[in-house]
Amino acid sequence: MNKGFTLIEMIVAVGVFTVAITLSLASFLNISAIQKKAEAFRAVNNNLNFAMESMVREIKTGSNYSSIADSSLTITNNSGIKITFFLENNQIKRQVEDDDPLALTAPEVKITNLKFIISSGPQPMVTILINGVIEEKGEIKSHLNLQTTVSQRKLE
Repeated sequence: MNKGFTLIEMIVAVGVFTVAITLSLASFLNISAIQKKAEAFRAVNNNLNFAMESMVREIKTGSNYSSIADSSLTITNNSGIKITFFLENNQIKRQVEDDDPLALTAPEVKITNLKFIISSGPQPMVTILINGVIEEKGEIKSHLNLQTTVSQRKLE
């Protein structure tokens, strides 16, 4: 009697092996795509943190807060220079006196609303409200809503 595998057994074994490899490869590709999305979201999050921290640092040490229709904020920094934060072309921009404005946020982050609320009193405060969306290749991936309140470091 001959010992070995029949052709049918070999075809079944190769088929099962192919299905197992295909499922493994699909899982690997899915994990790779999730990793890329997480990395892109982390980069956007870092960019937003930078923009927010940049504004907060200057507001804390600044004075003479003024706002036009709650959509822009002008302050005088501790060196006596006027700095304005505002929304333009879905980006938060920072303008030093009459220089050209520079974007604080990346193009992947579309800021839809930027609002500054100034509370006067013995310790002036500014509340910053940011609404926007994160887009990747033209598709909206995530909505964002940020809010922080900053008080002036020194009493006027």
